[in-house]
Amino acid sequence: MVEITGLPSDCIFYPDSDGQPMTESDATRDYLLYCVEVLQLYFKSRPNVYVSGNLFIYYEEGNPKAAVSPDVFVIFGVSNRKRRSEMPPNFRTGS
Repeated sequence: MVEITGLPSDCIFYPDSDGQPMTESDATRDYLLYCVEVLQLYFKSRPNVYVSGNLFIYYEEGNPKAAVSPDVFVIFGVSNRKRRSEMPPNFRTGS
């Protein structure tokens, strides 16, 4: 395991695209959109639940390659707002 030290979080670039087109069939894309829409409706009254899909989720601070991009996901305990990617709040604050 490599530990990156000395780099402030605001100096690390976390991309919101890998530059590659998404490869999904029409039916697959329709199912994914349907899943996101149904989950958004289900959690509509909860402002601290975020539902989306096909966004990068970063899980290791300082390592922009440590990311996953699930088709559909739900995150509890964060504000429900539009995003280009998602990472834990401490990545942004450095704490």
